[in-house]
Amino acid sequence: MGWKSTIEITRKEAIQAIISSLDKTPYDKMTNEQLEDMMYQLDIGDDLNKPYYGHNFIIRNSEEDIDNS
Repeated sequence: MGWKSTIEITRKEAIQAIISSLDKTPYDKMTNEQLEDMMYQLDIGDDLNKPYYGHNFIIRNSEEDIDNS
């Protein structure tokens, strides 16, 4: 028997684990403008089947920054 234990997870959790393991993009180190550009390149806001359909973006660092803008 190995050192790992077995757990049951959902399909959604499995897919998220796979995606996060495959994607090594350093999003935390990107500027807000770089994140905006990436969202536009992925058609986020333009594609009916993706989040934020019908919107353009201005990315802020926090909810507080949004409230103060």
